[in-house]
Amino acid sequence: MQLFNQIIDYGLKIKTSDIHLGVGCQPVIRRDGKISFISDFPALTEEQMSEIIKQMANDKQYAKLQDGFEVDLGFSYQDKARFRVNIYKETRGFNAALRYLSDTVPSLDDLGLPKTLKDLVGRPYGLILVTGPTGSGKTTTLAAMIDHINQTTNQHIITIEDPIEYLHQNKQCLIKQREIGEDEDSKSFPNALRAALREDPDVILVGEMRDFDTIALAITAAETGHLVLSSLHTNNTYQALNRIIDAFPVEHHVQIRSQLQQNLVGVVAQRLIPKRGGGRVAALEILINNNTIKAQIKDNKLQAIADTIRSSRNEGMILLEDYIKKLISDEIITMEAAQRFLASQAAY
Repeated sequence: MQLFNQIIDYGLKIKTSDIHLGVGCQPVIRRDGKISFISDFPALTEEQMSEIIKQMANDKQYAKLQDGFEVDLGFSYQDKARFRVNIYKETRGFNAALRYLSDTVPSLDDLGLPKTLKDLVGRPYGLILVTGPTGSGKTTTLAAMIDHINQTTNQHIITIEDPIEYLHQNKQCLIKQREIGEDEDSKSFPNALRAALREDPDVILVGEMRDFDTIALAITAAETGHLVLSSLHTNNTYQALNRIIDAFPVEHHVQIRSQLQQNLVGVVAQRLIPKRGGGRVAALEILINNNTIKAQIKDNKLQAIADTIRSSRNEGMILLEDYIKKLISDEIITMEAAQRFLASQAAY
């Protein structure tokens, strides 16, 4: 469909991060975190949206939409770009939210992320979490971490995603990517993770830990000698640990704290902040599971974690607030851009 191609080409030209399409509405883009309408294009009709959706969704996905469900999928556009797409229905009809994904996997250096992240993925086993709100770049950071393993080690990596976003090529590692709902053993994250454990992996990426079963299996995988990377929707490292513990019944909290104490490698919480001159930069909070953190997890003293991170900067740890202040002092971001992110940390 020519109109759809024109919209995508326009978005790629001006380097948008997201494109929103919906019945009765002009196309909308997000660039550098800000929403704006594309006045060059008309409001989309129901017929146009139906045709656009058919270009992105396969028959199985389209049938699911017709039954009233929403669909997540990966969409490649003319070898120019790849998008993560969510298609859903609201009062006026179908809508689609497209998140741009680079056609190449960025490196940790490309993203300007600290060497500490390379050290974390250099561990032979354990659990690494990347957390943050939707749109904070978690998927990109995880992809860059997997790419670093792919370039520097000889291992078997299995990714379990919904949908597959970045496409990895075998470099020094063998990489197999599985999509929830599309592969026979991948009807859900728990099913796919159970299957992966039988397939001789060294490293497992679980796109998101959404439920109790996935969290429990991911920790078990880390405990049995695998390096497991995954994401959570939490605002900081303290909340990530709380979220995992609270996913279990109270009578199992002592056990899960013991498992986390022994198997956690680290937690990275991040935000994307507008840069001077355009674009966005990741600001991180980094927790490394050293002996002090281990004791705090075991003894249920998670409220002391922020103080430990603050006093352990020489080990590679840093609070989000301090990372943001460094970005300001390095003149990468402005105080104005940082203000609301700093305010959100006041109650930490």
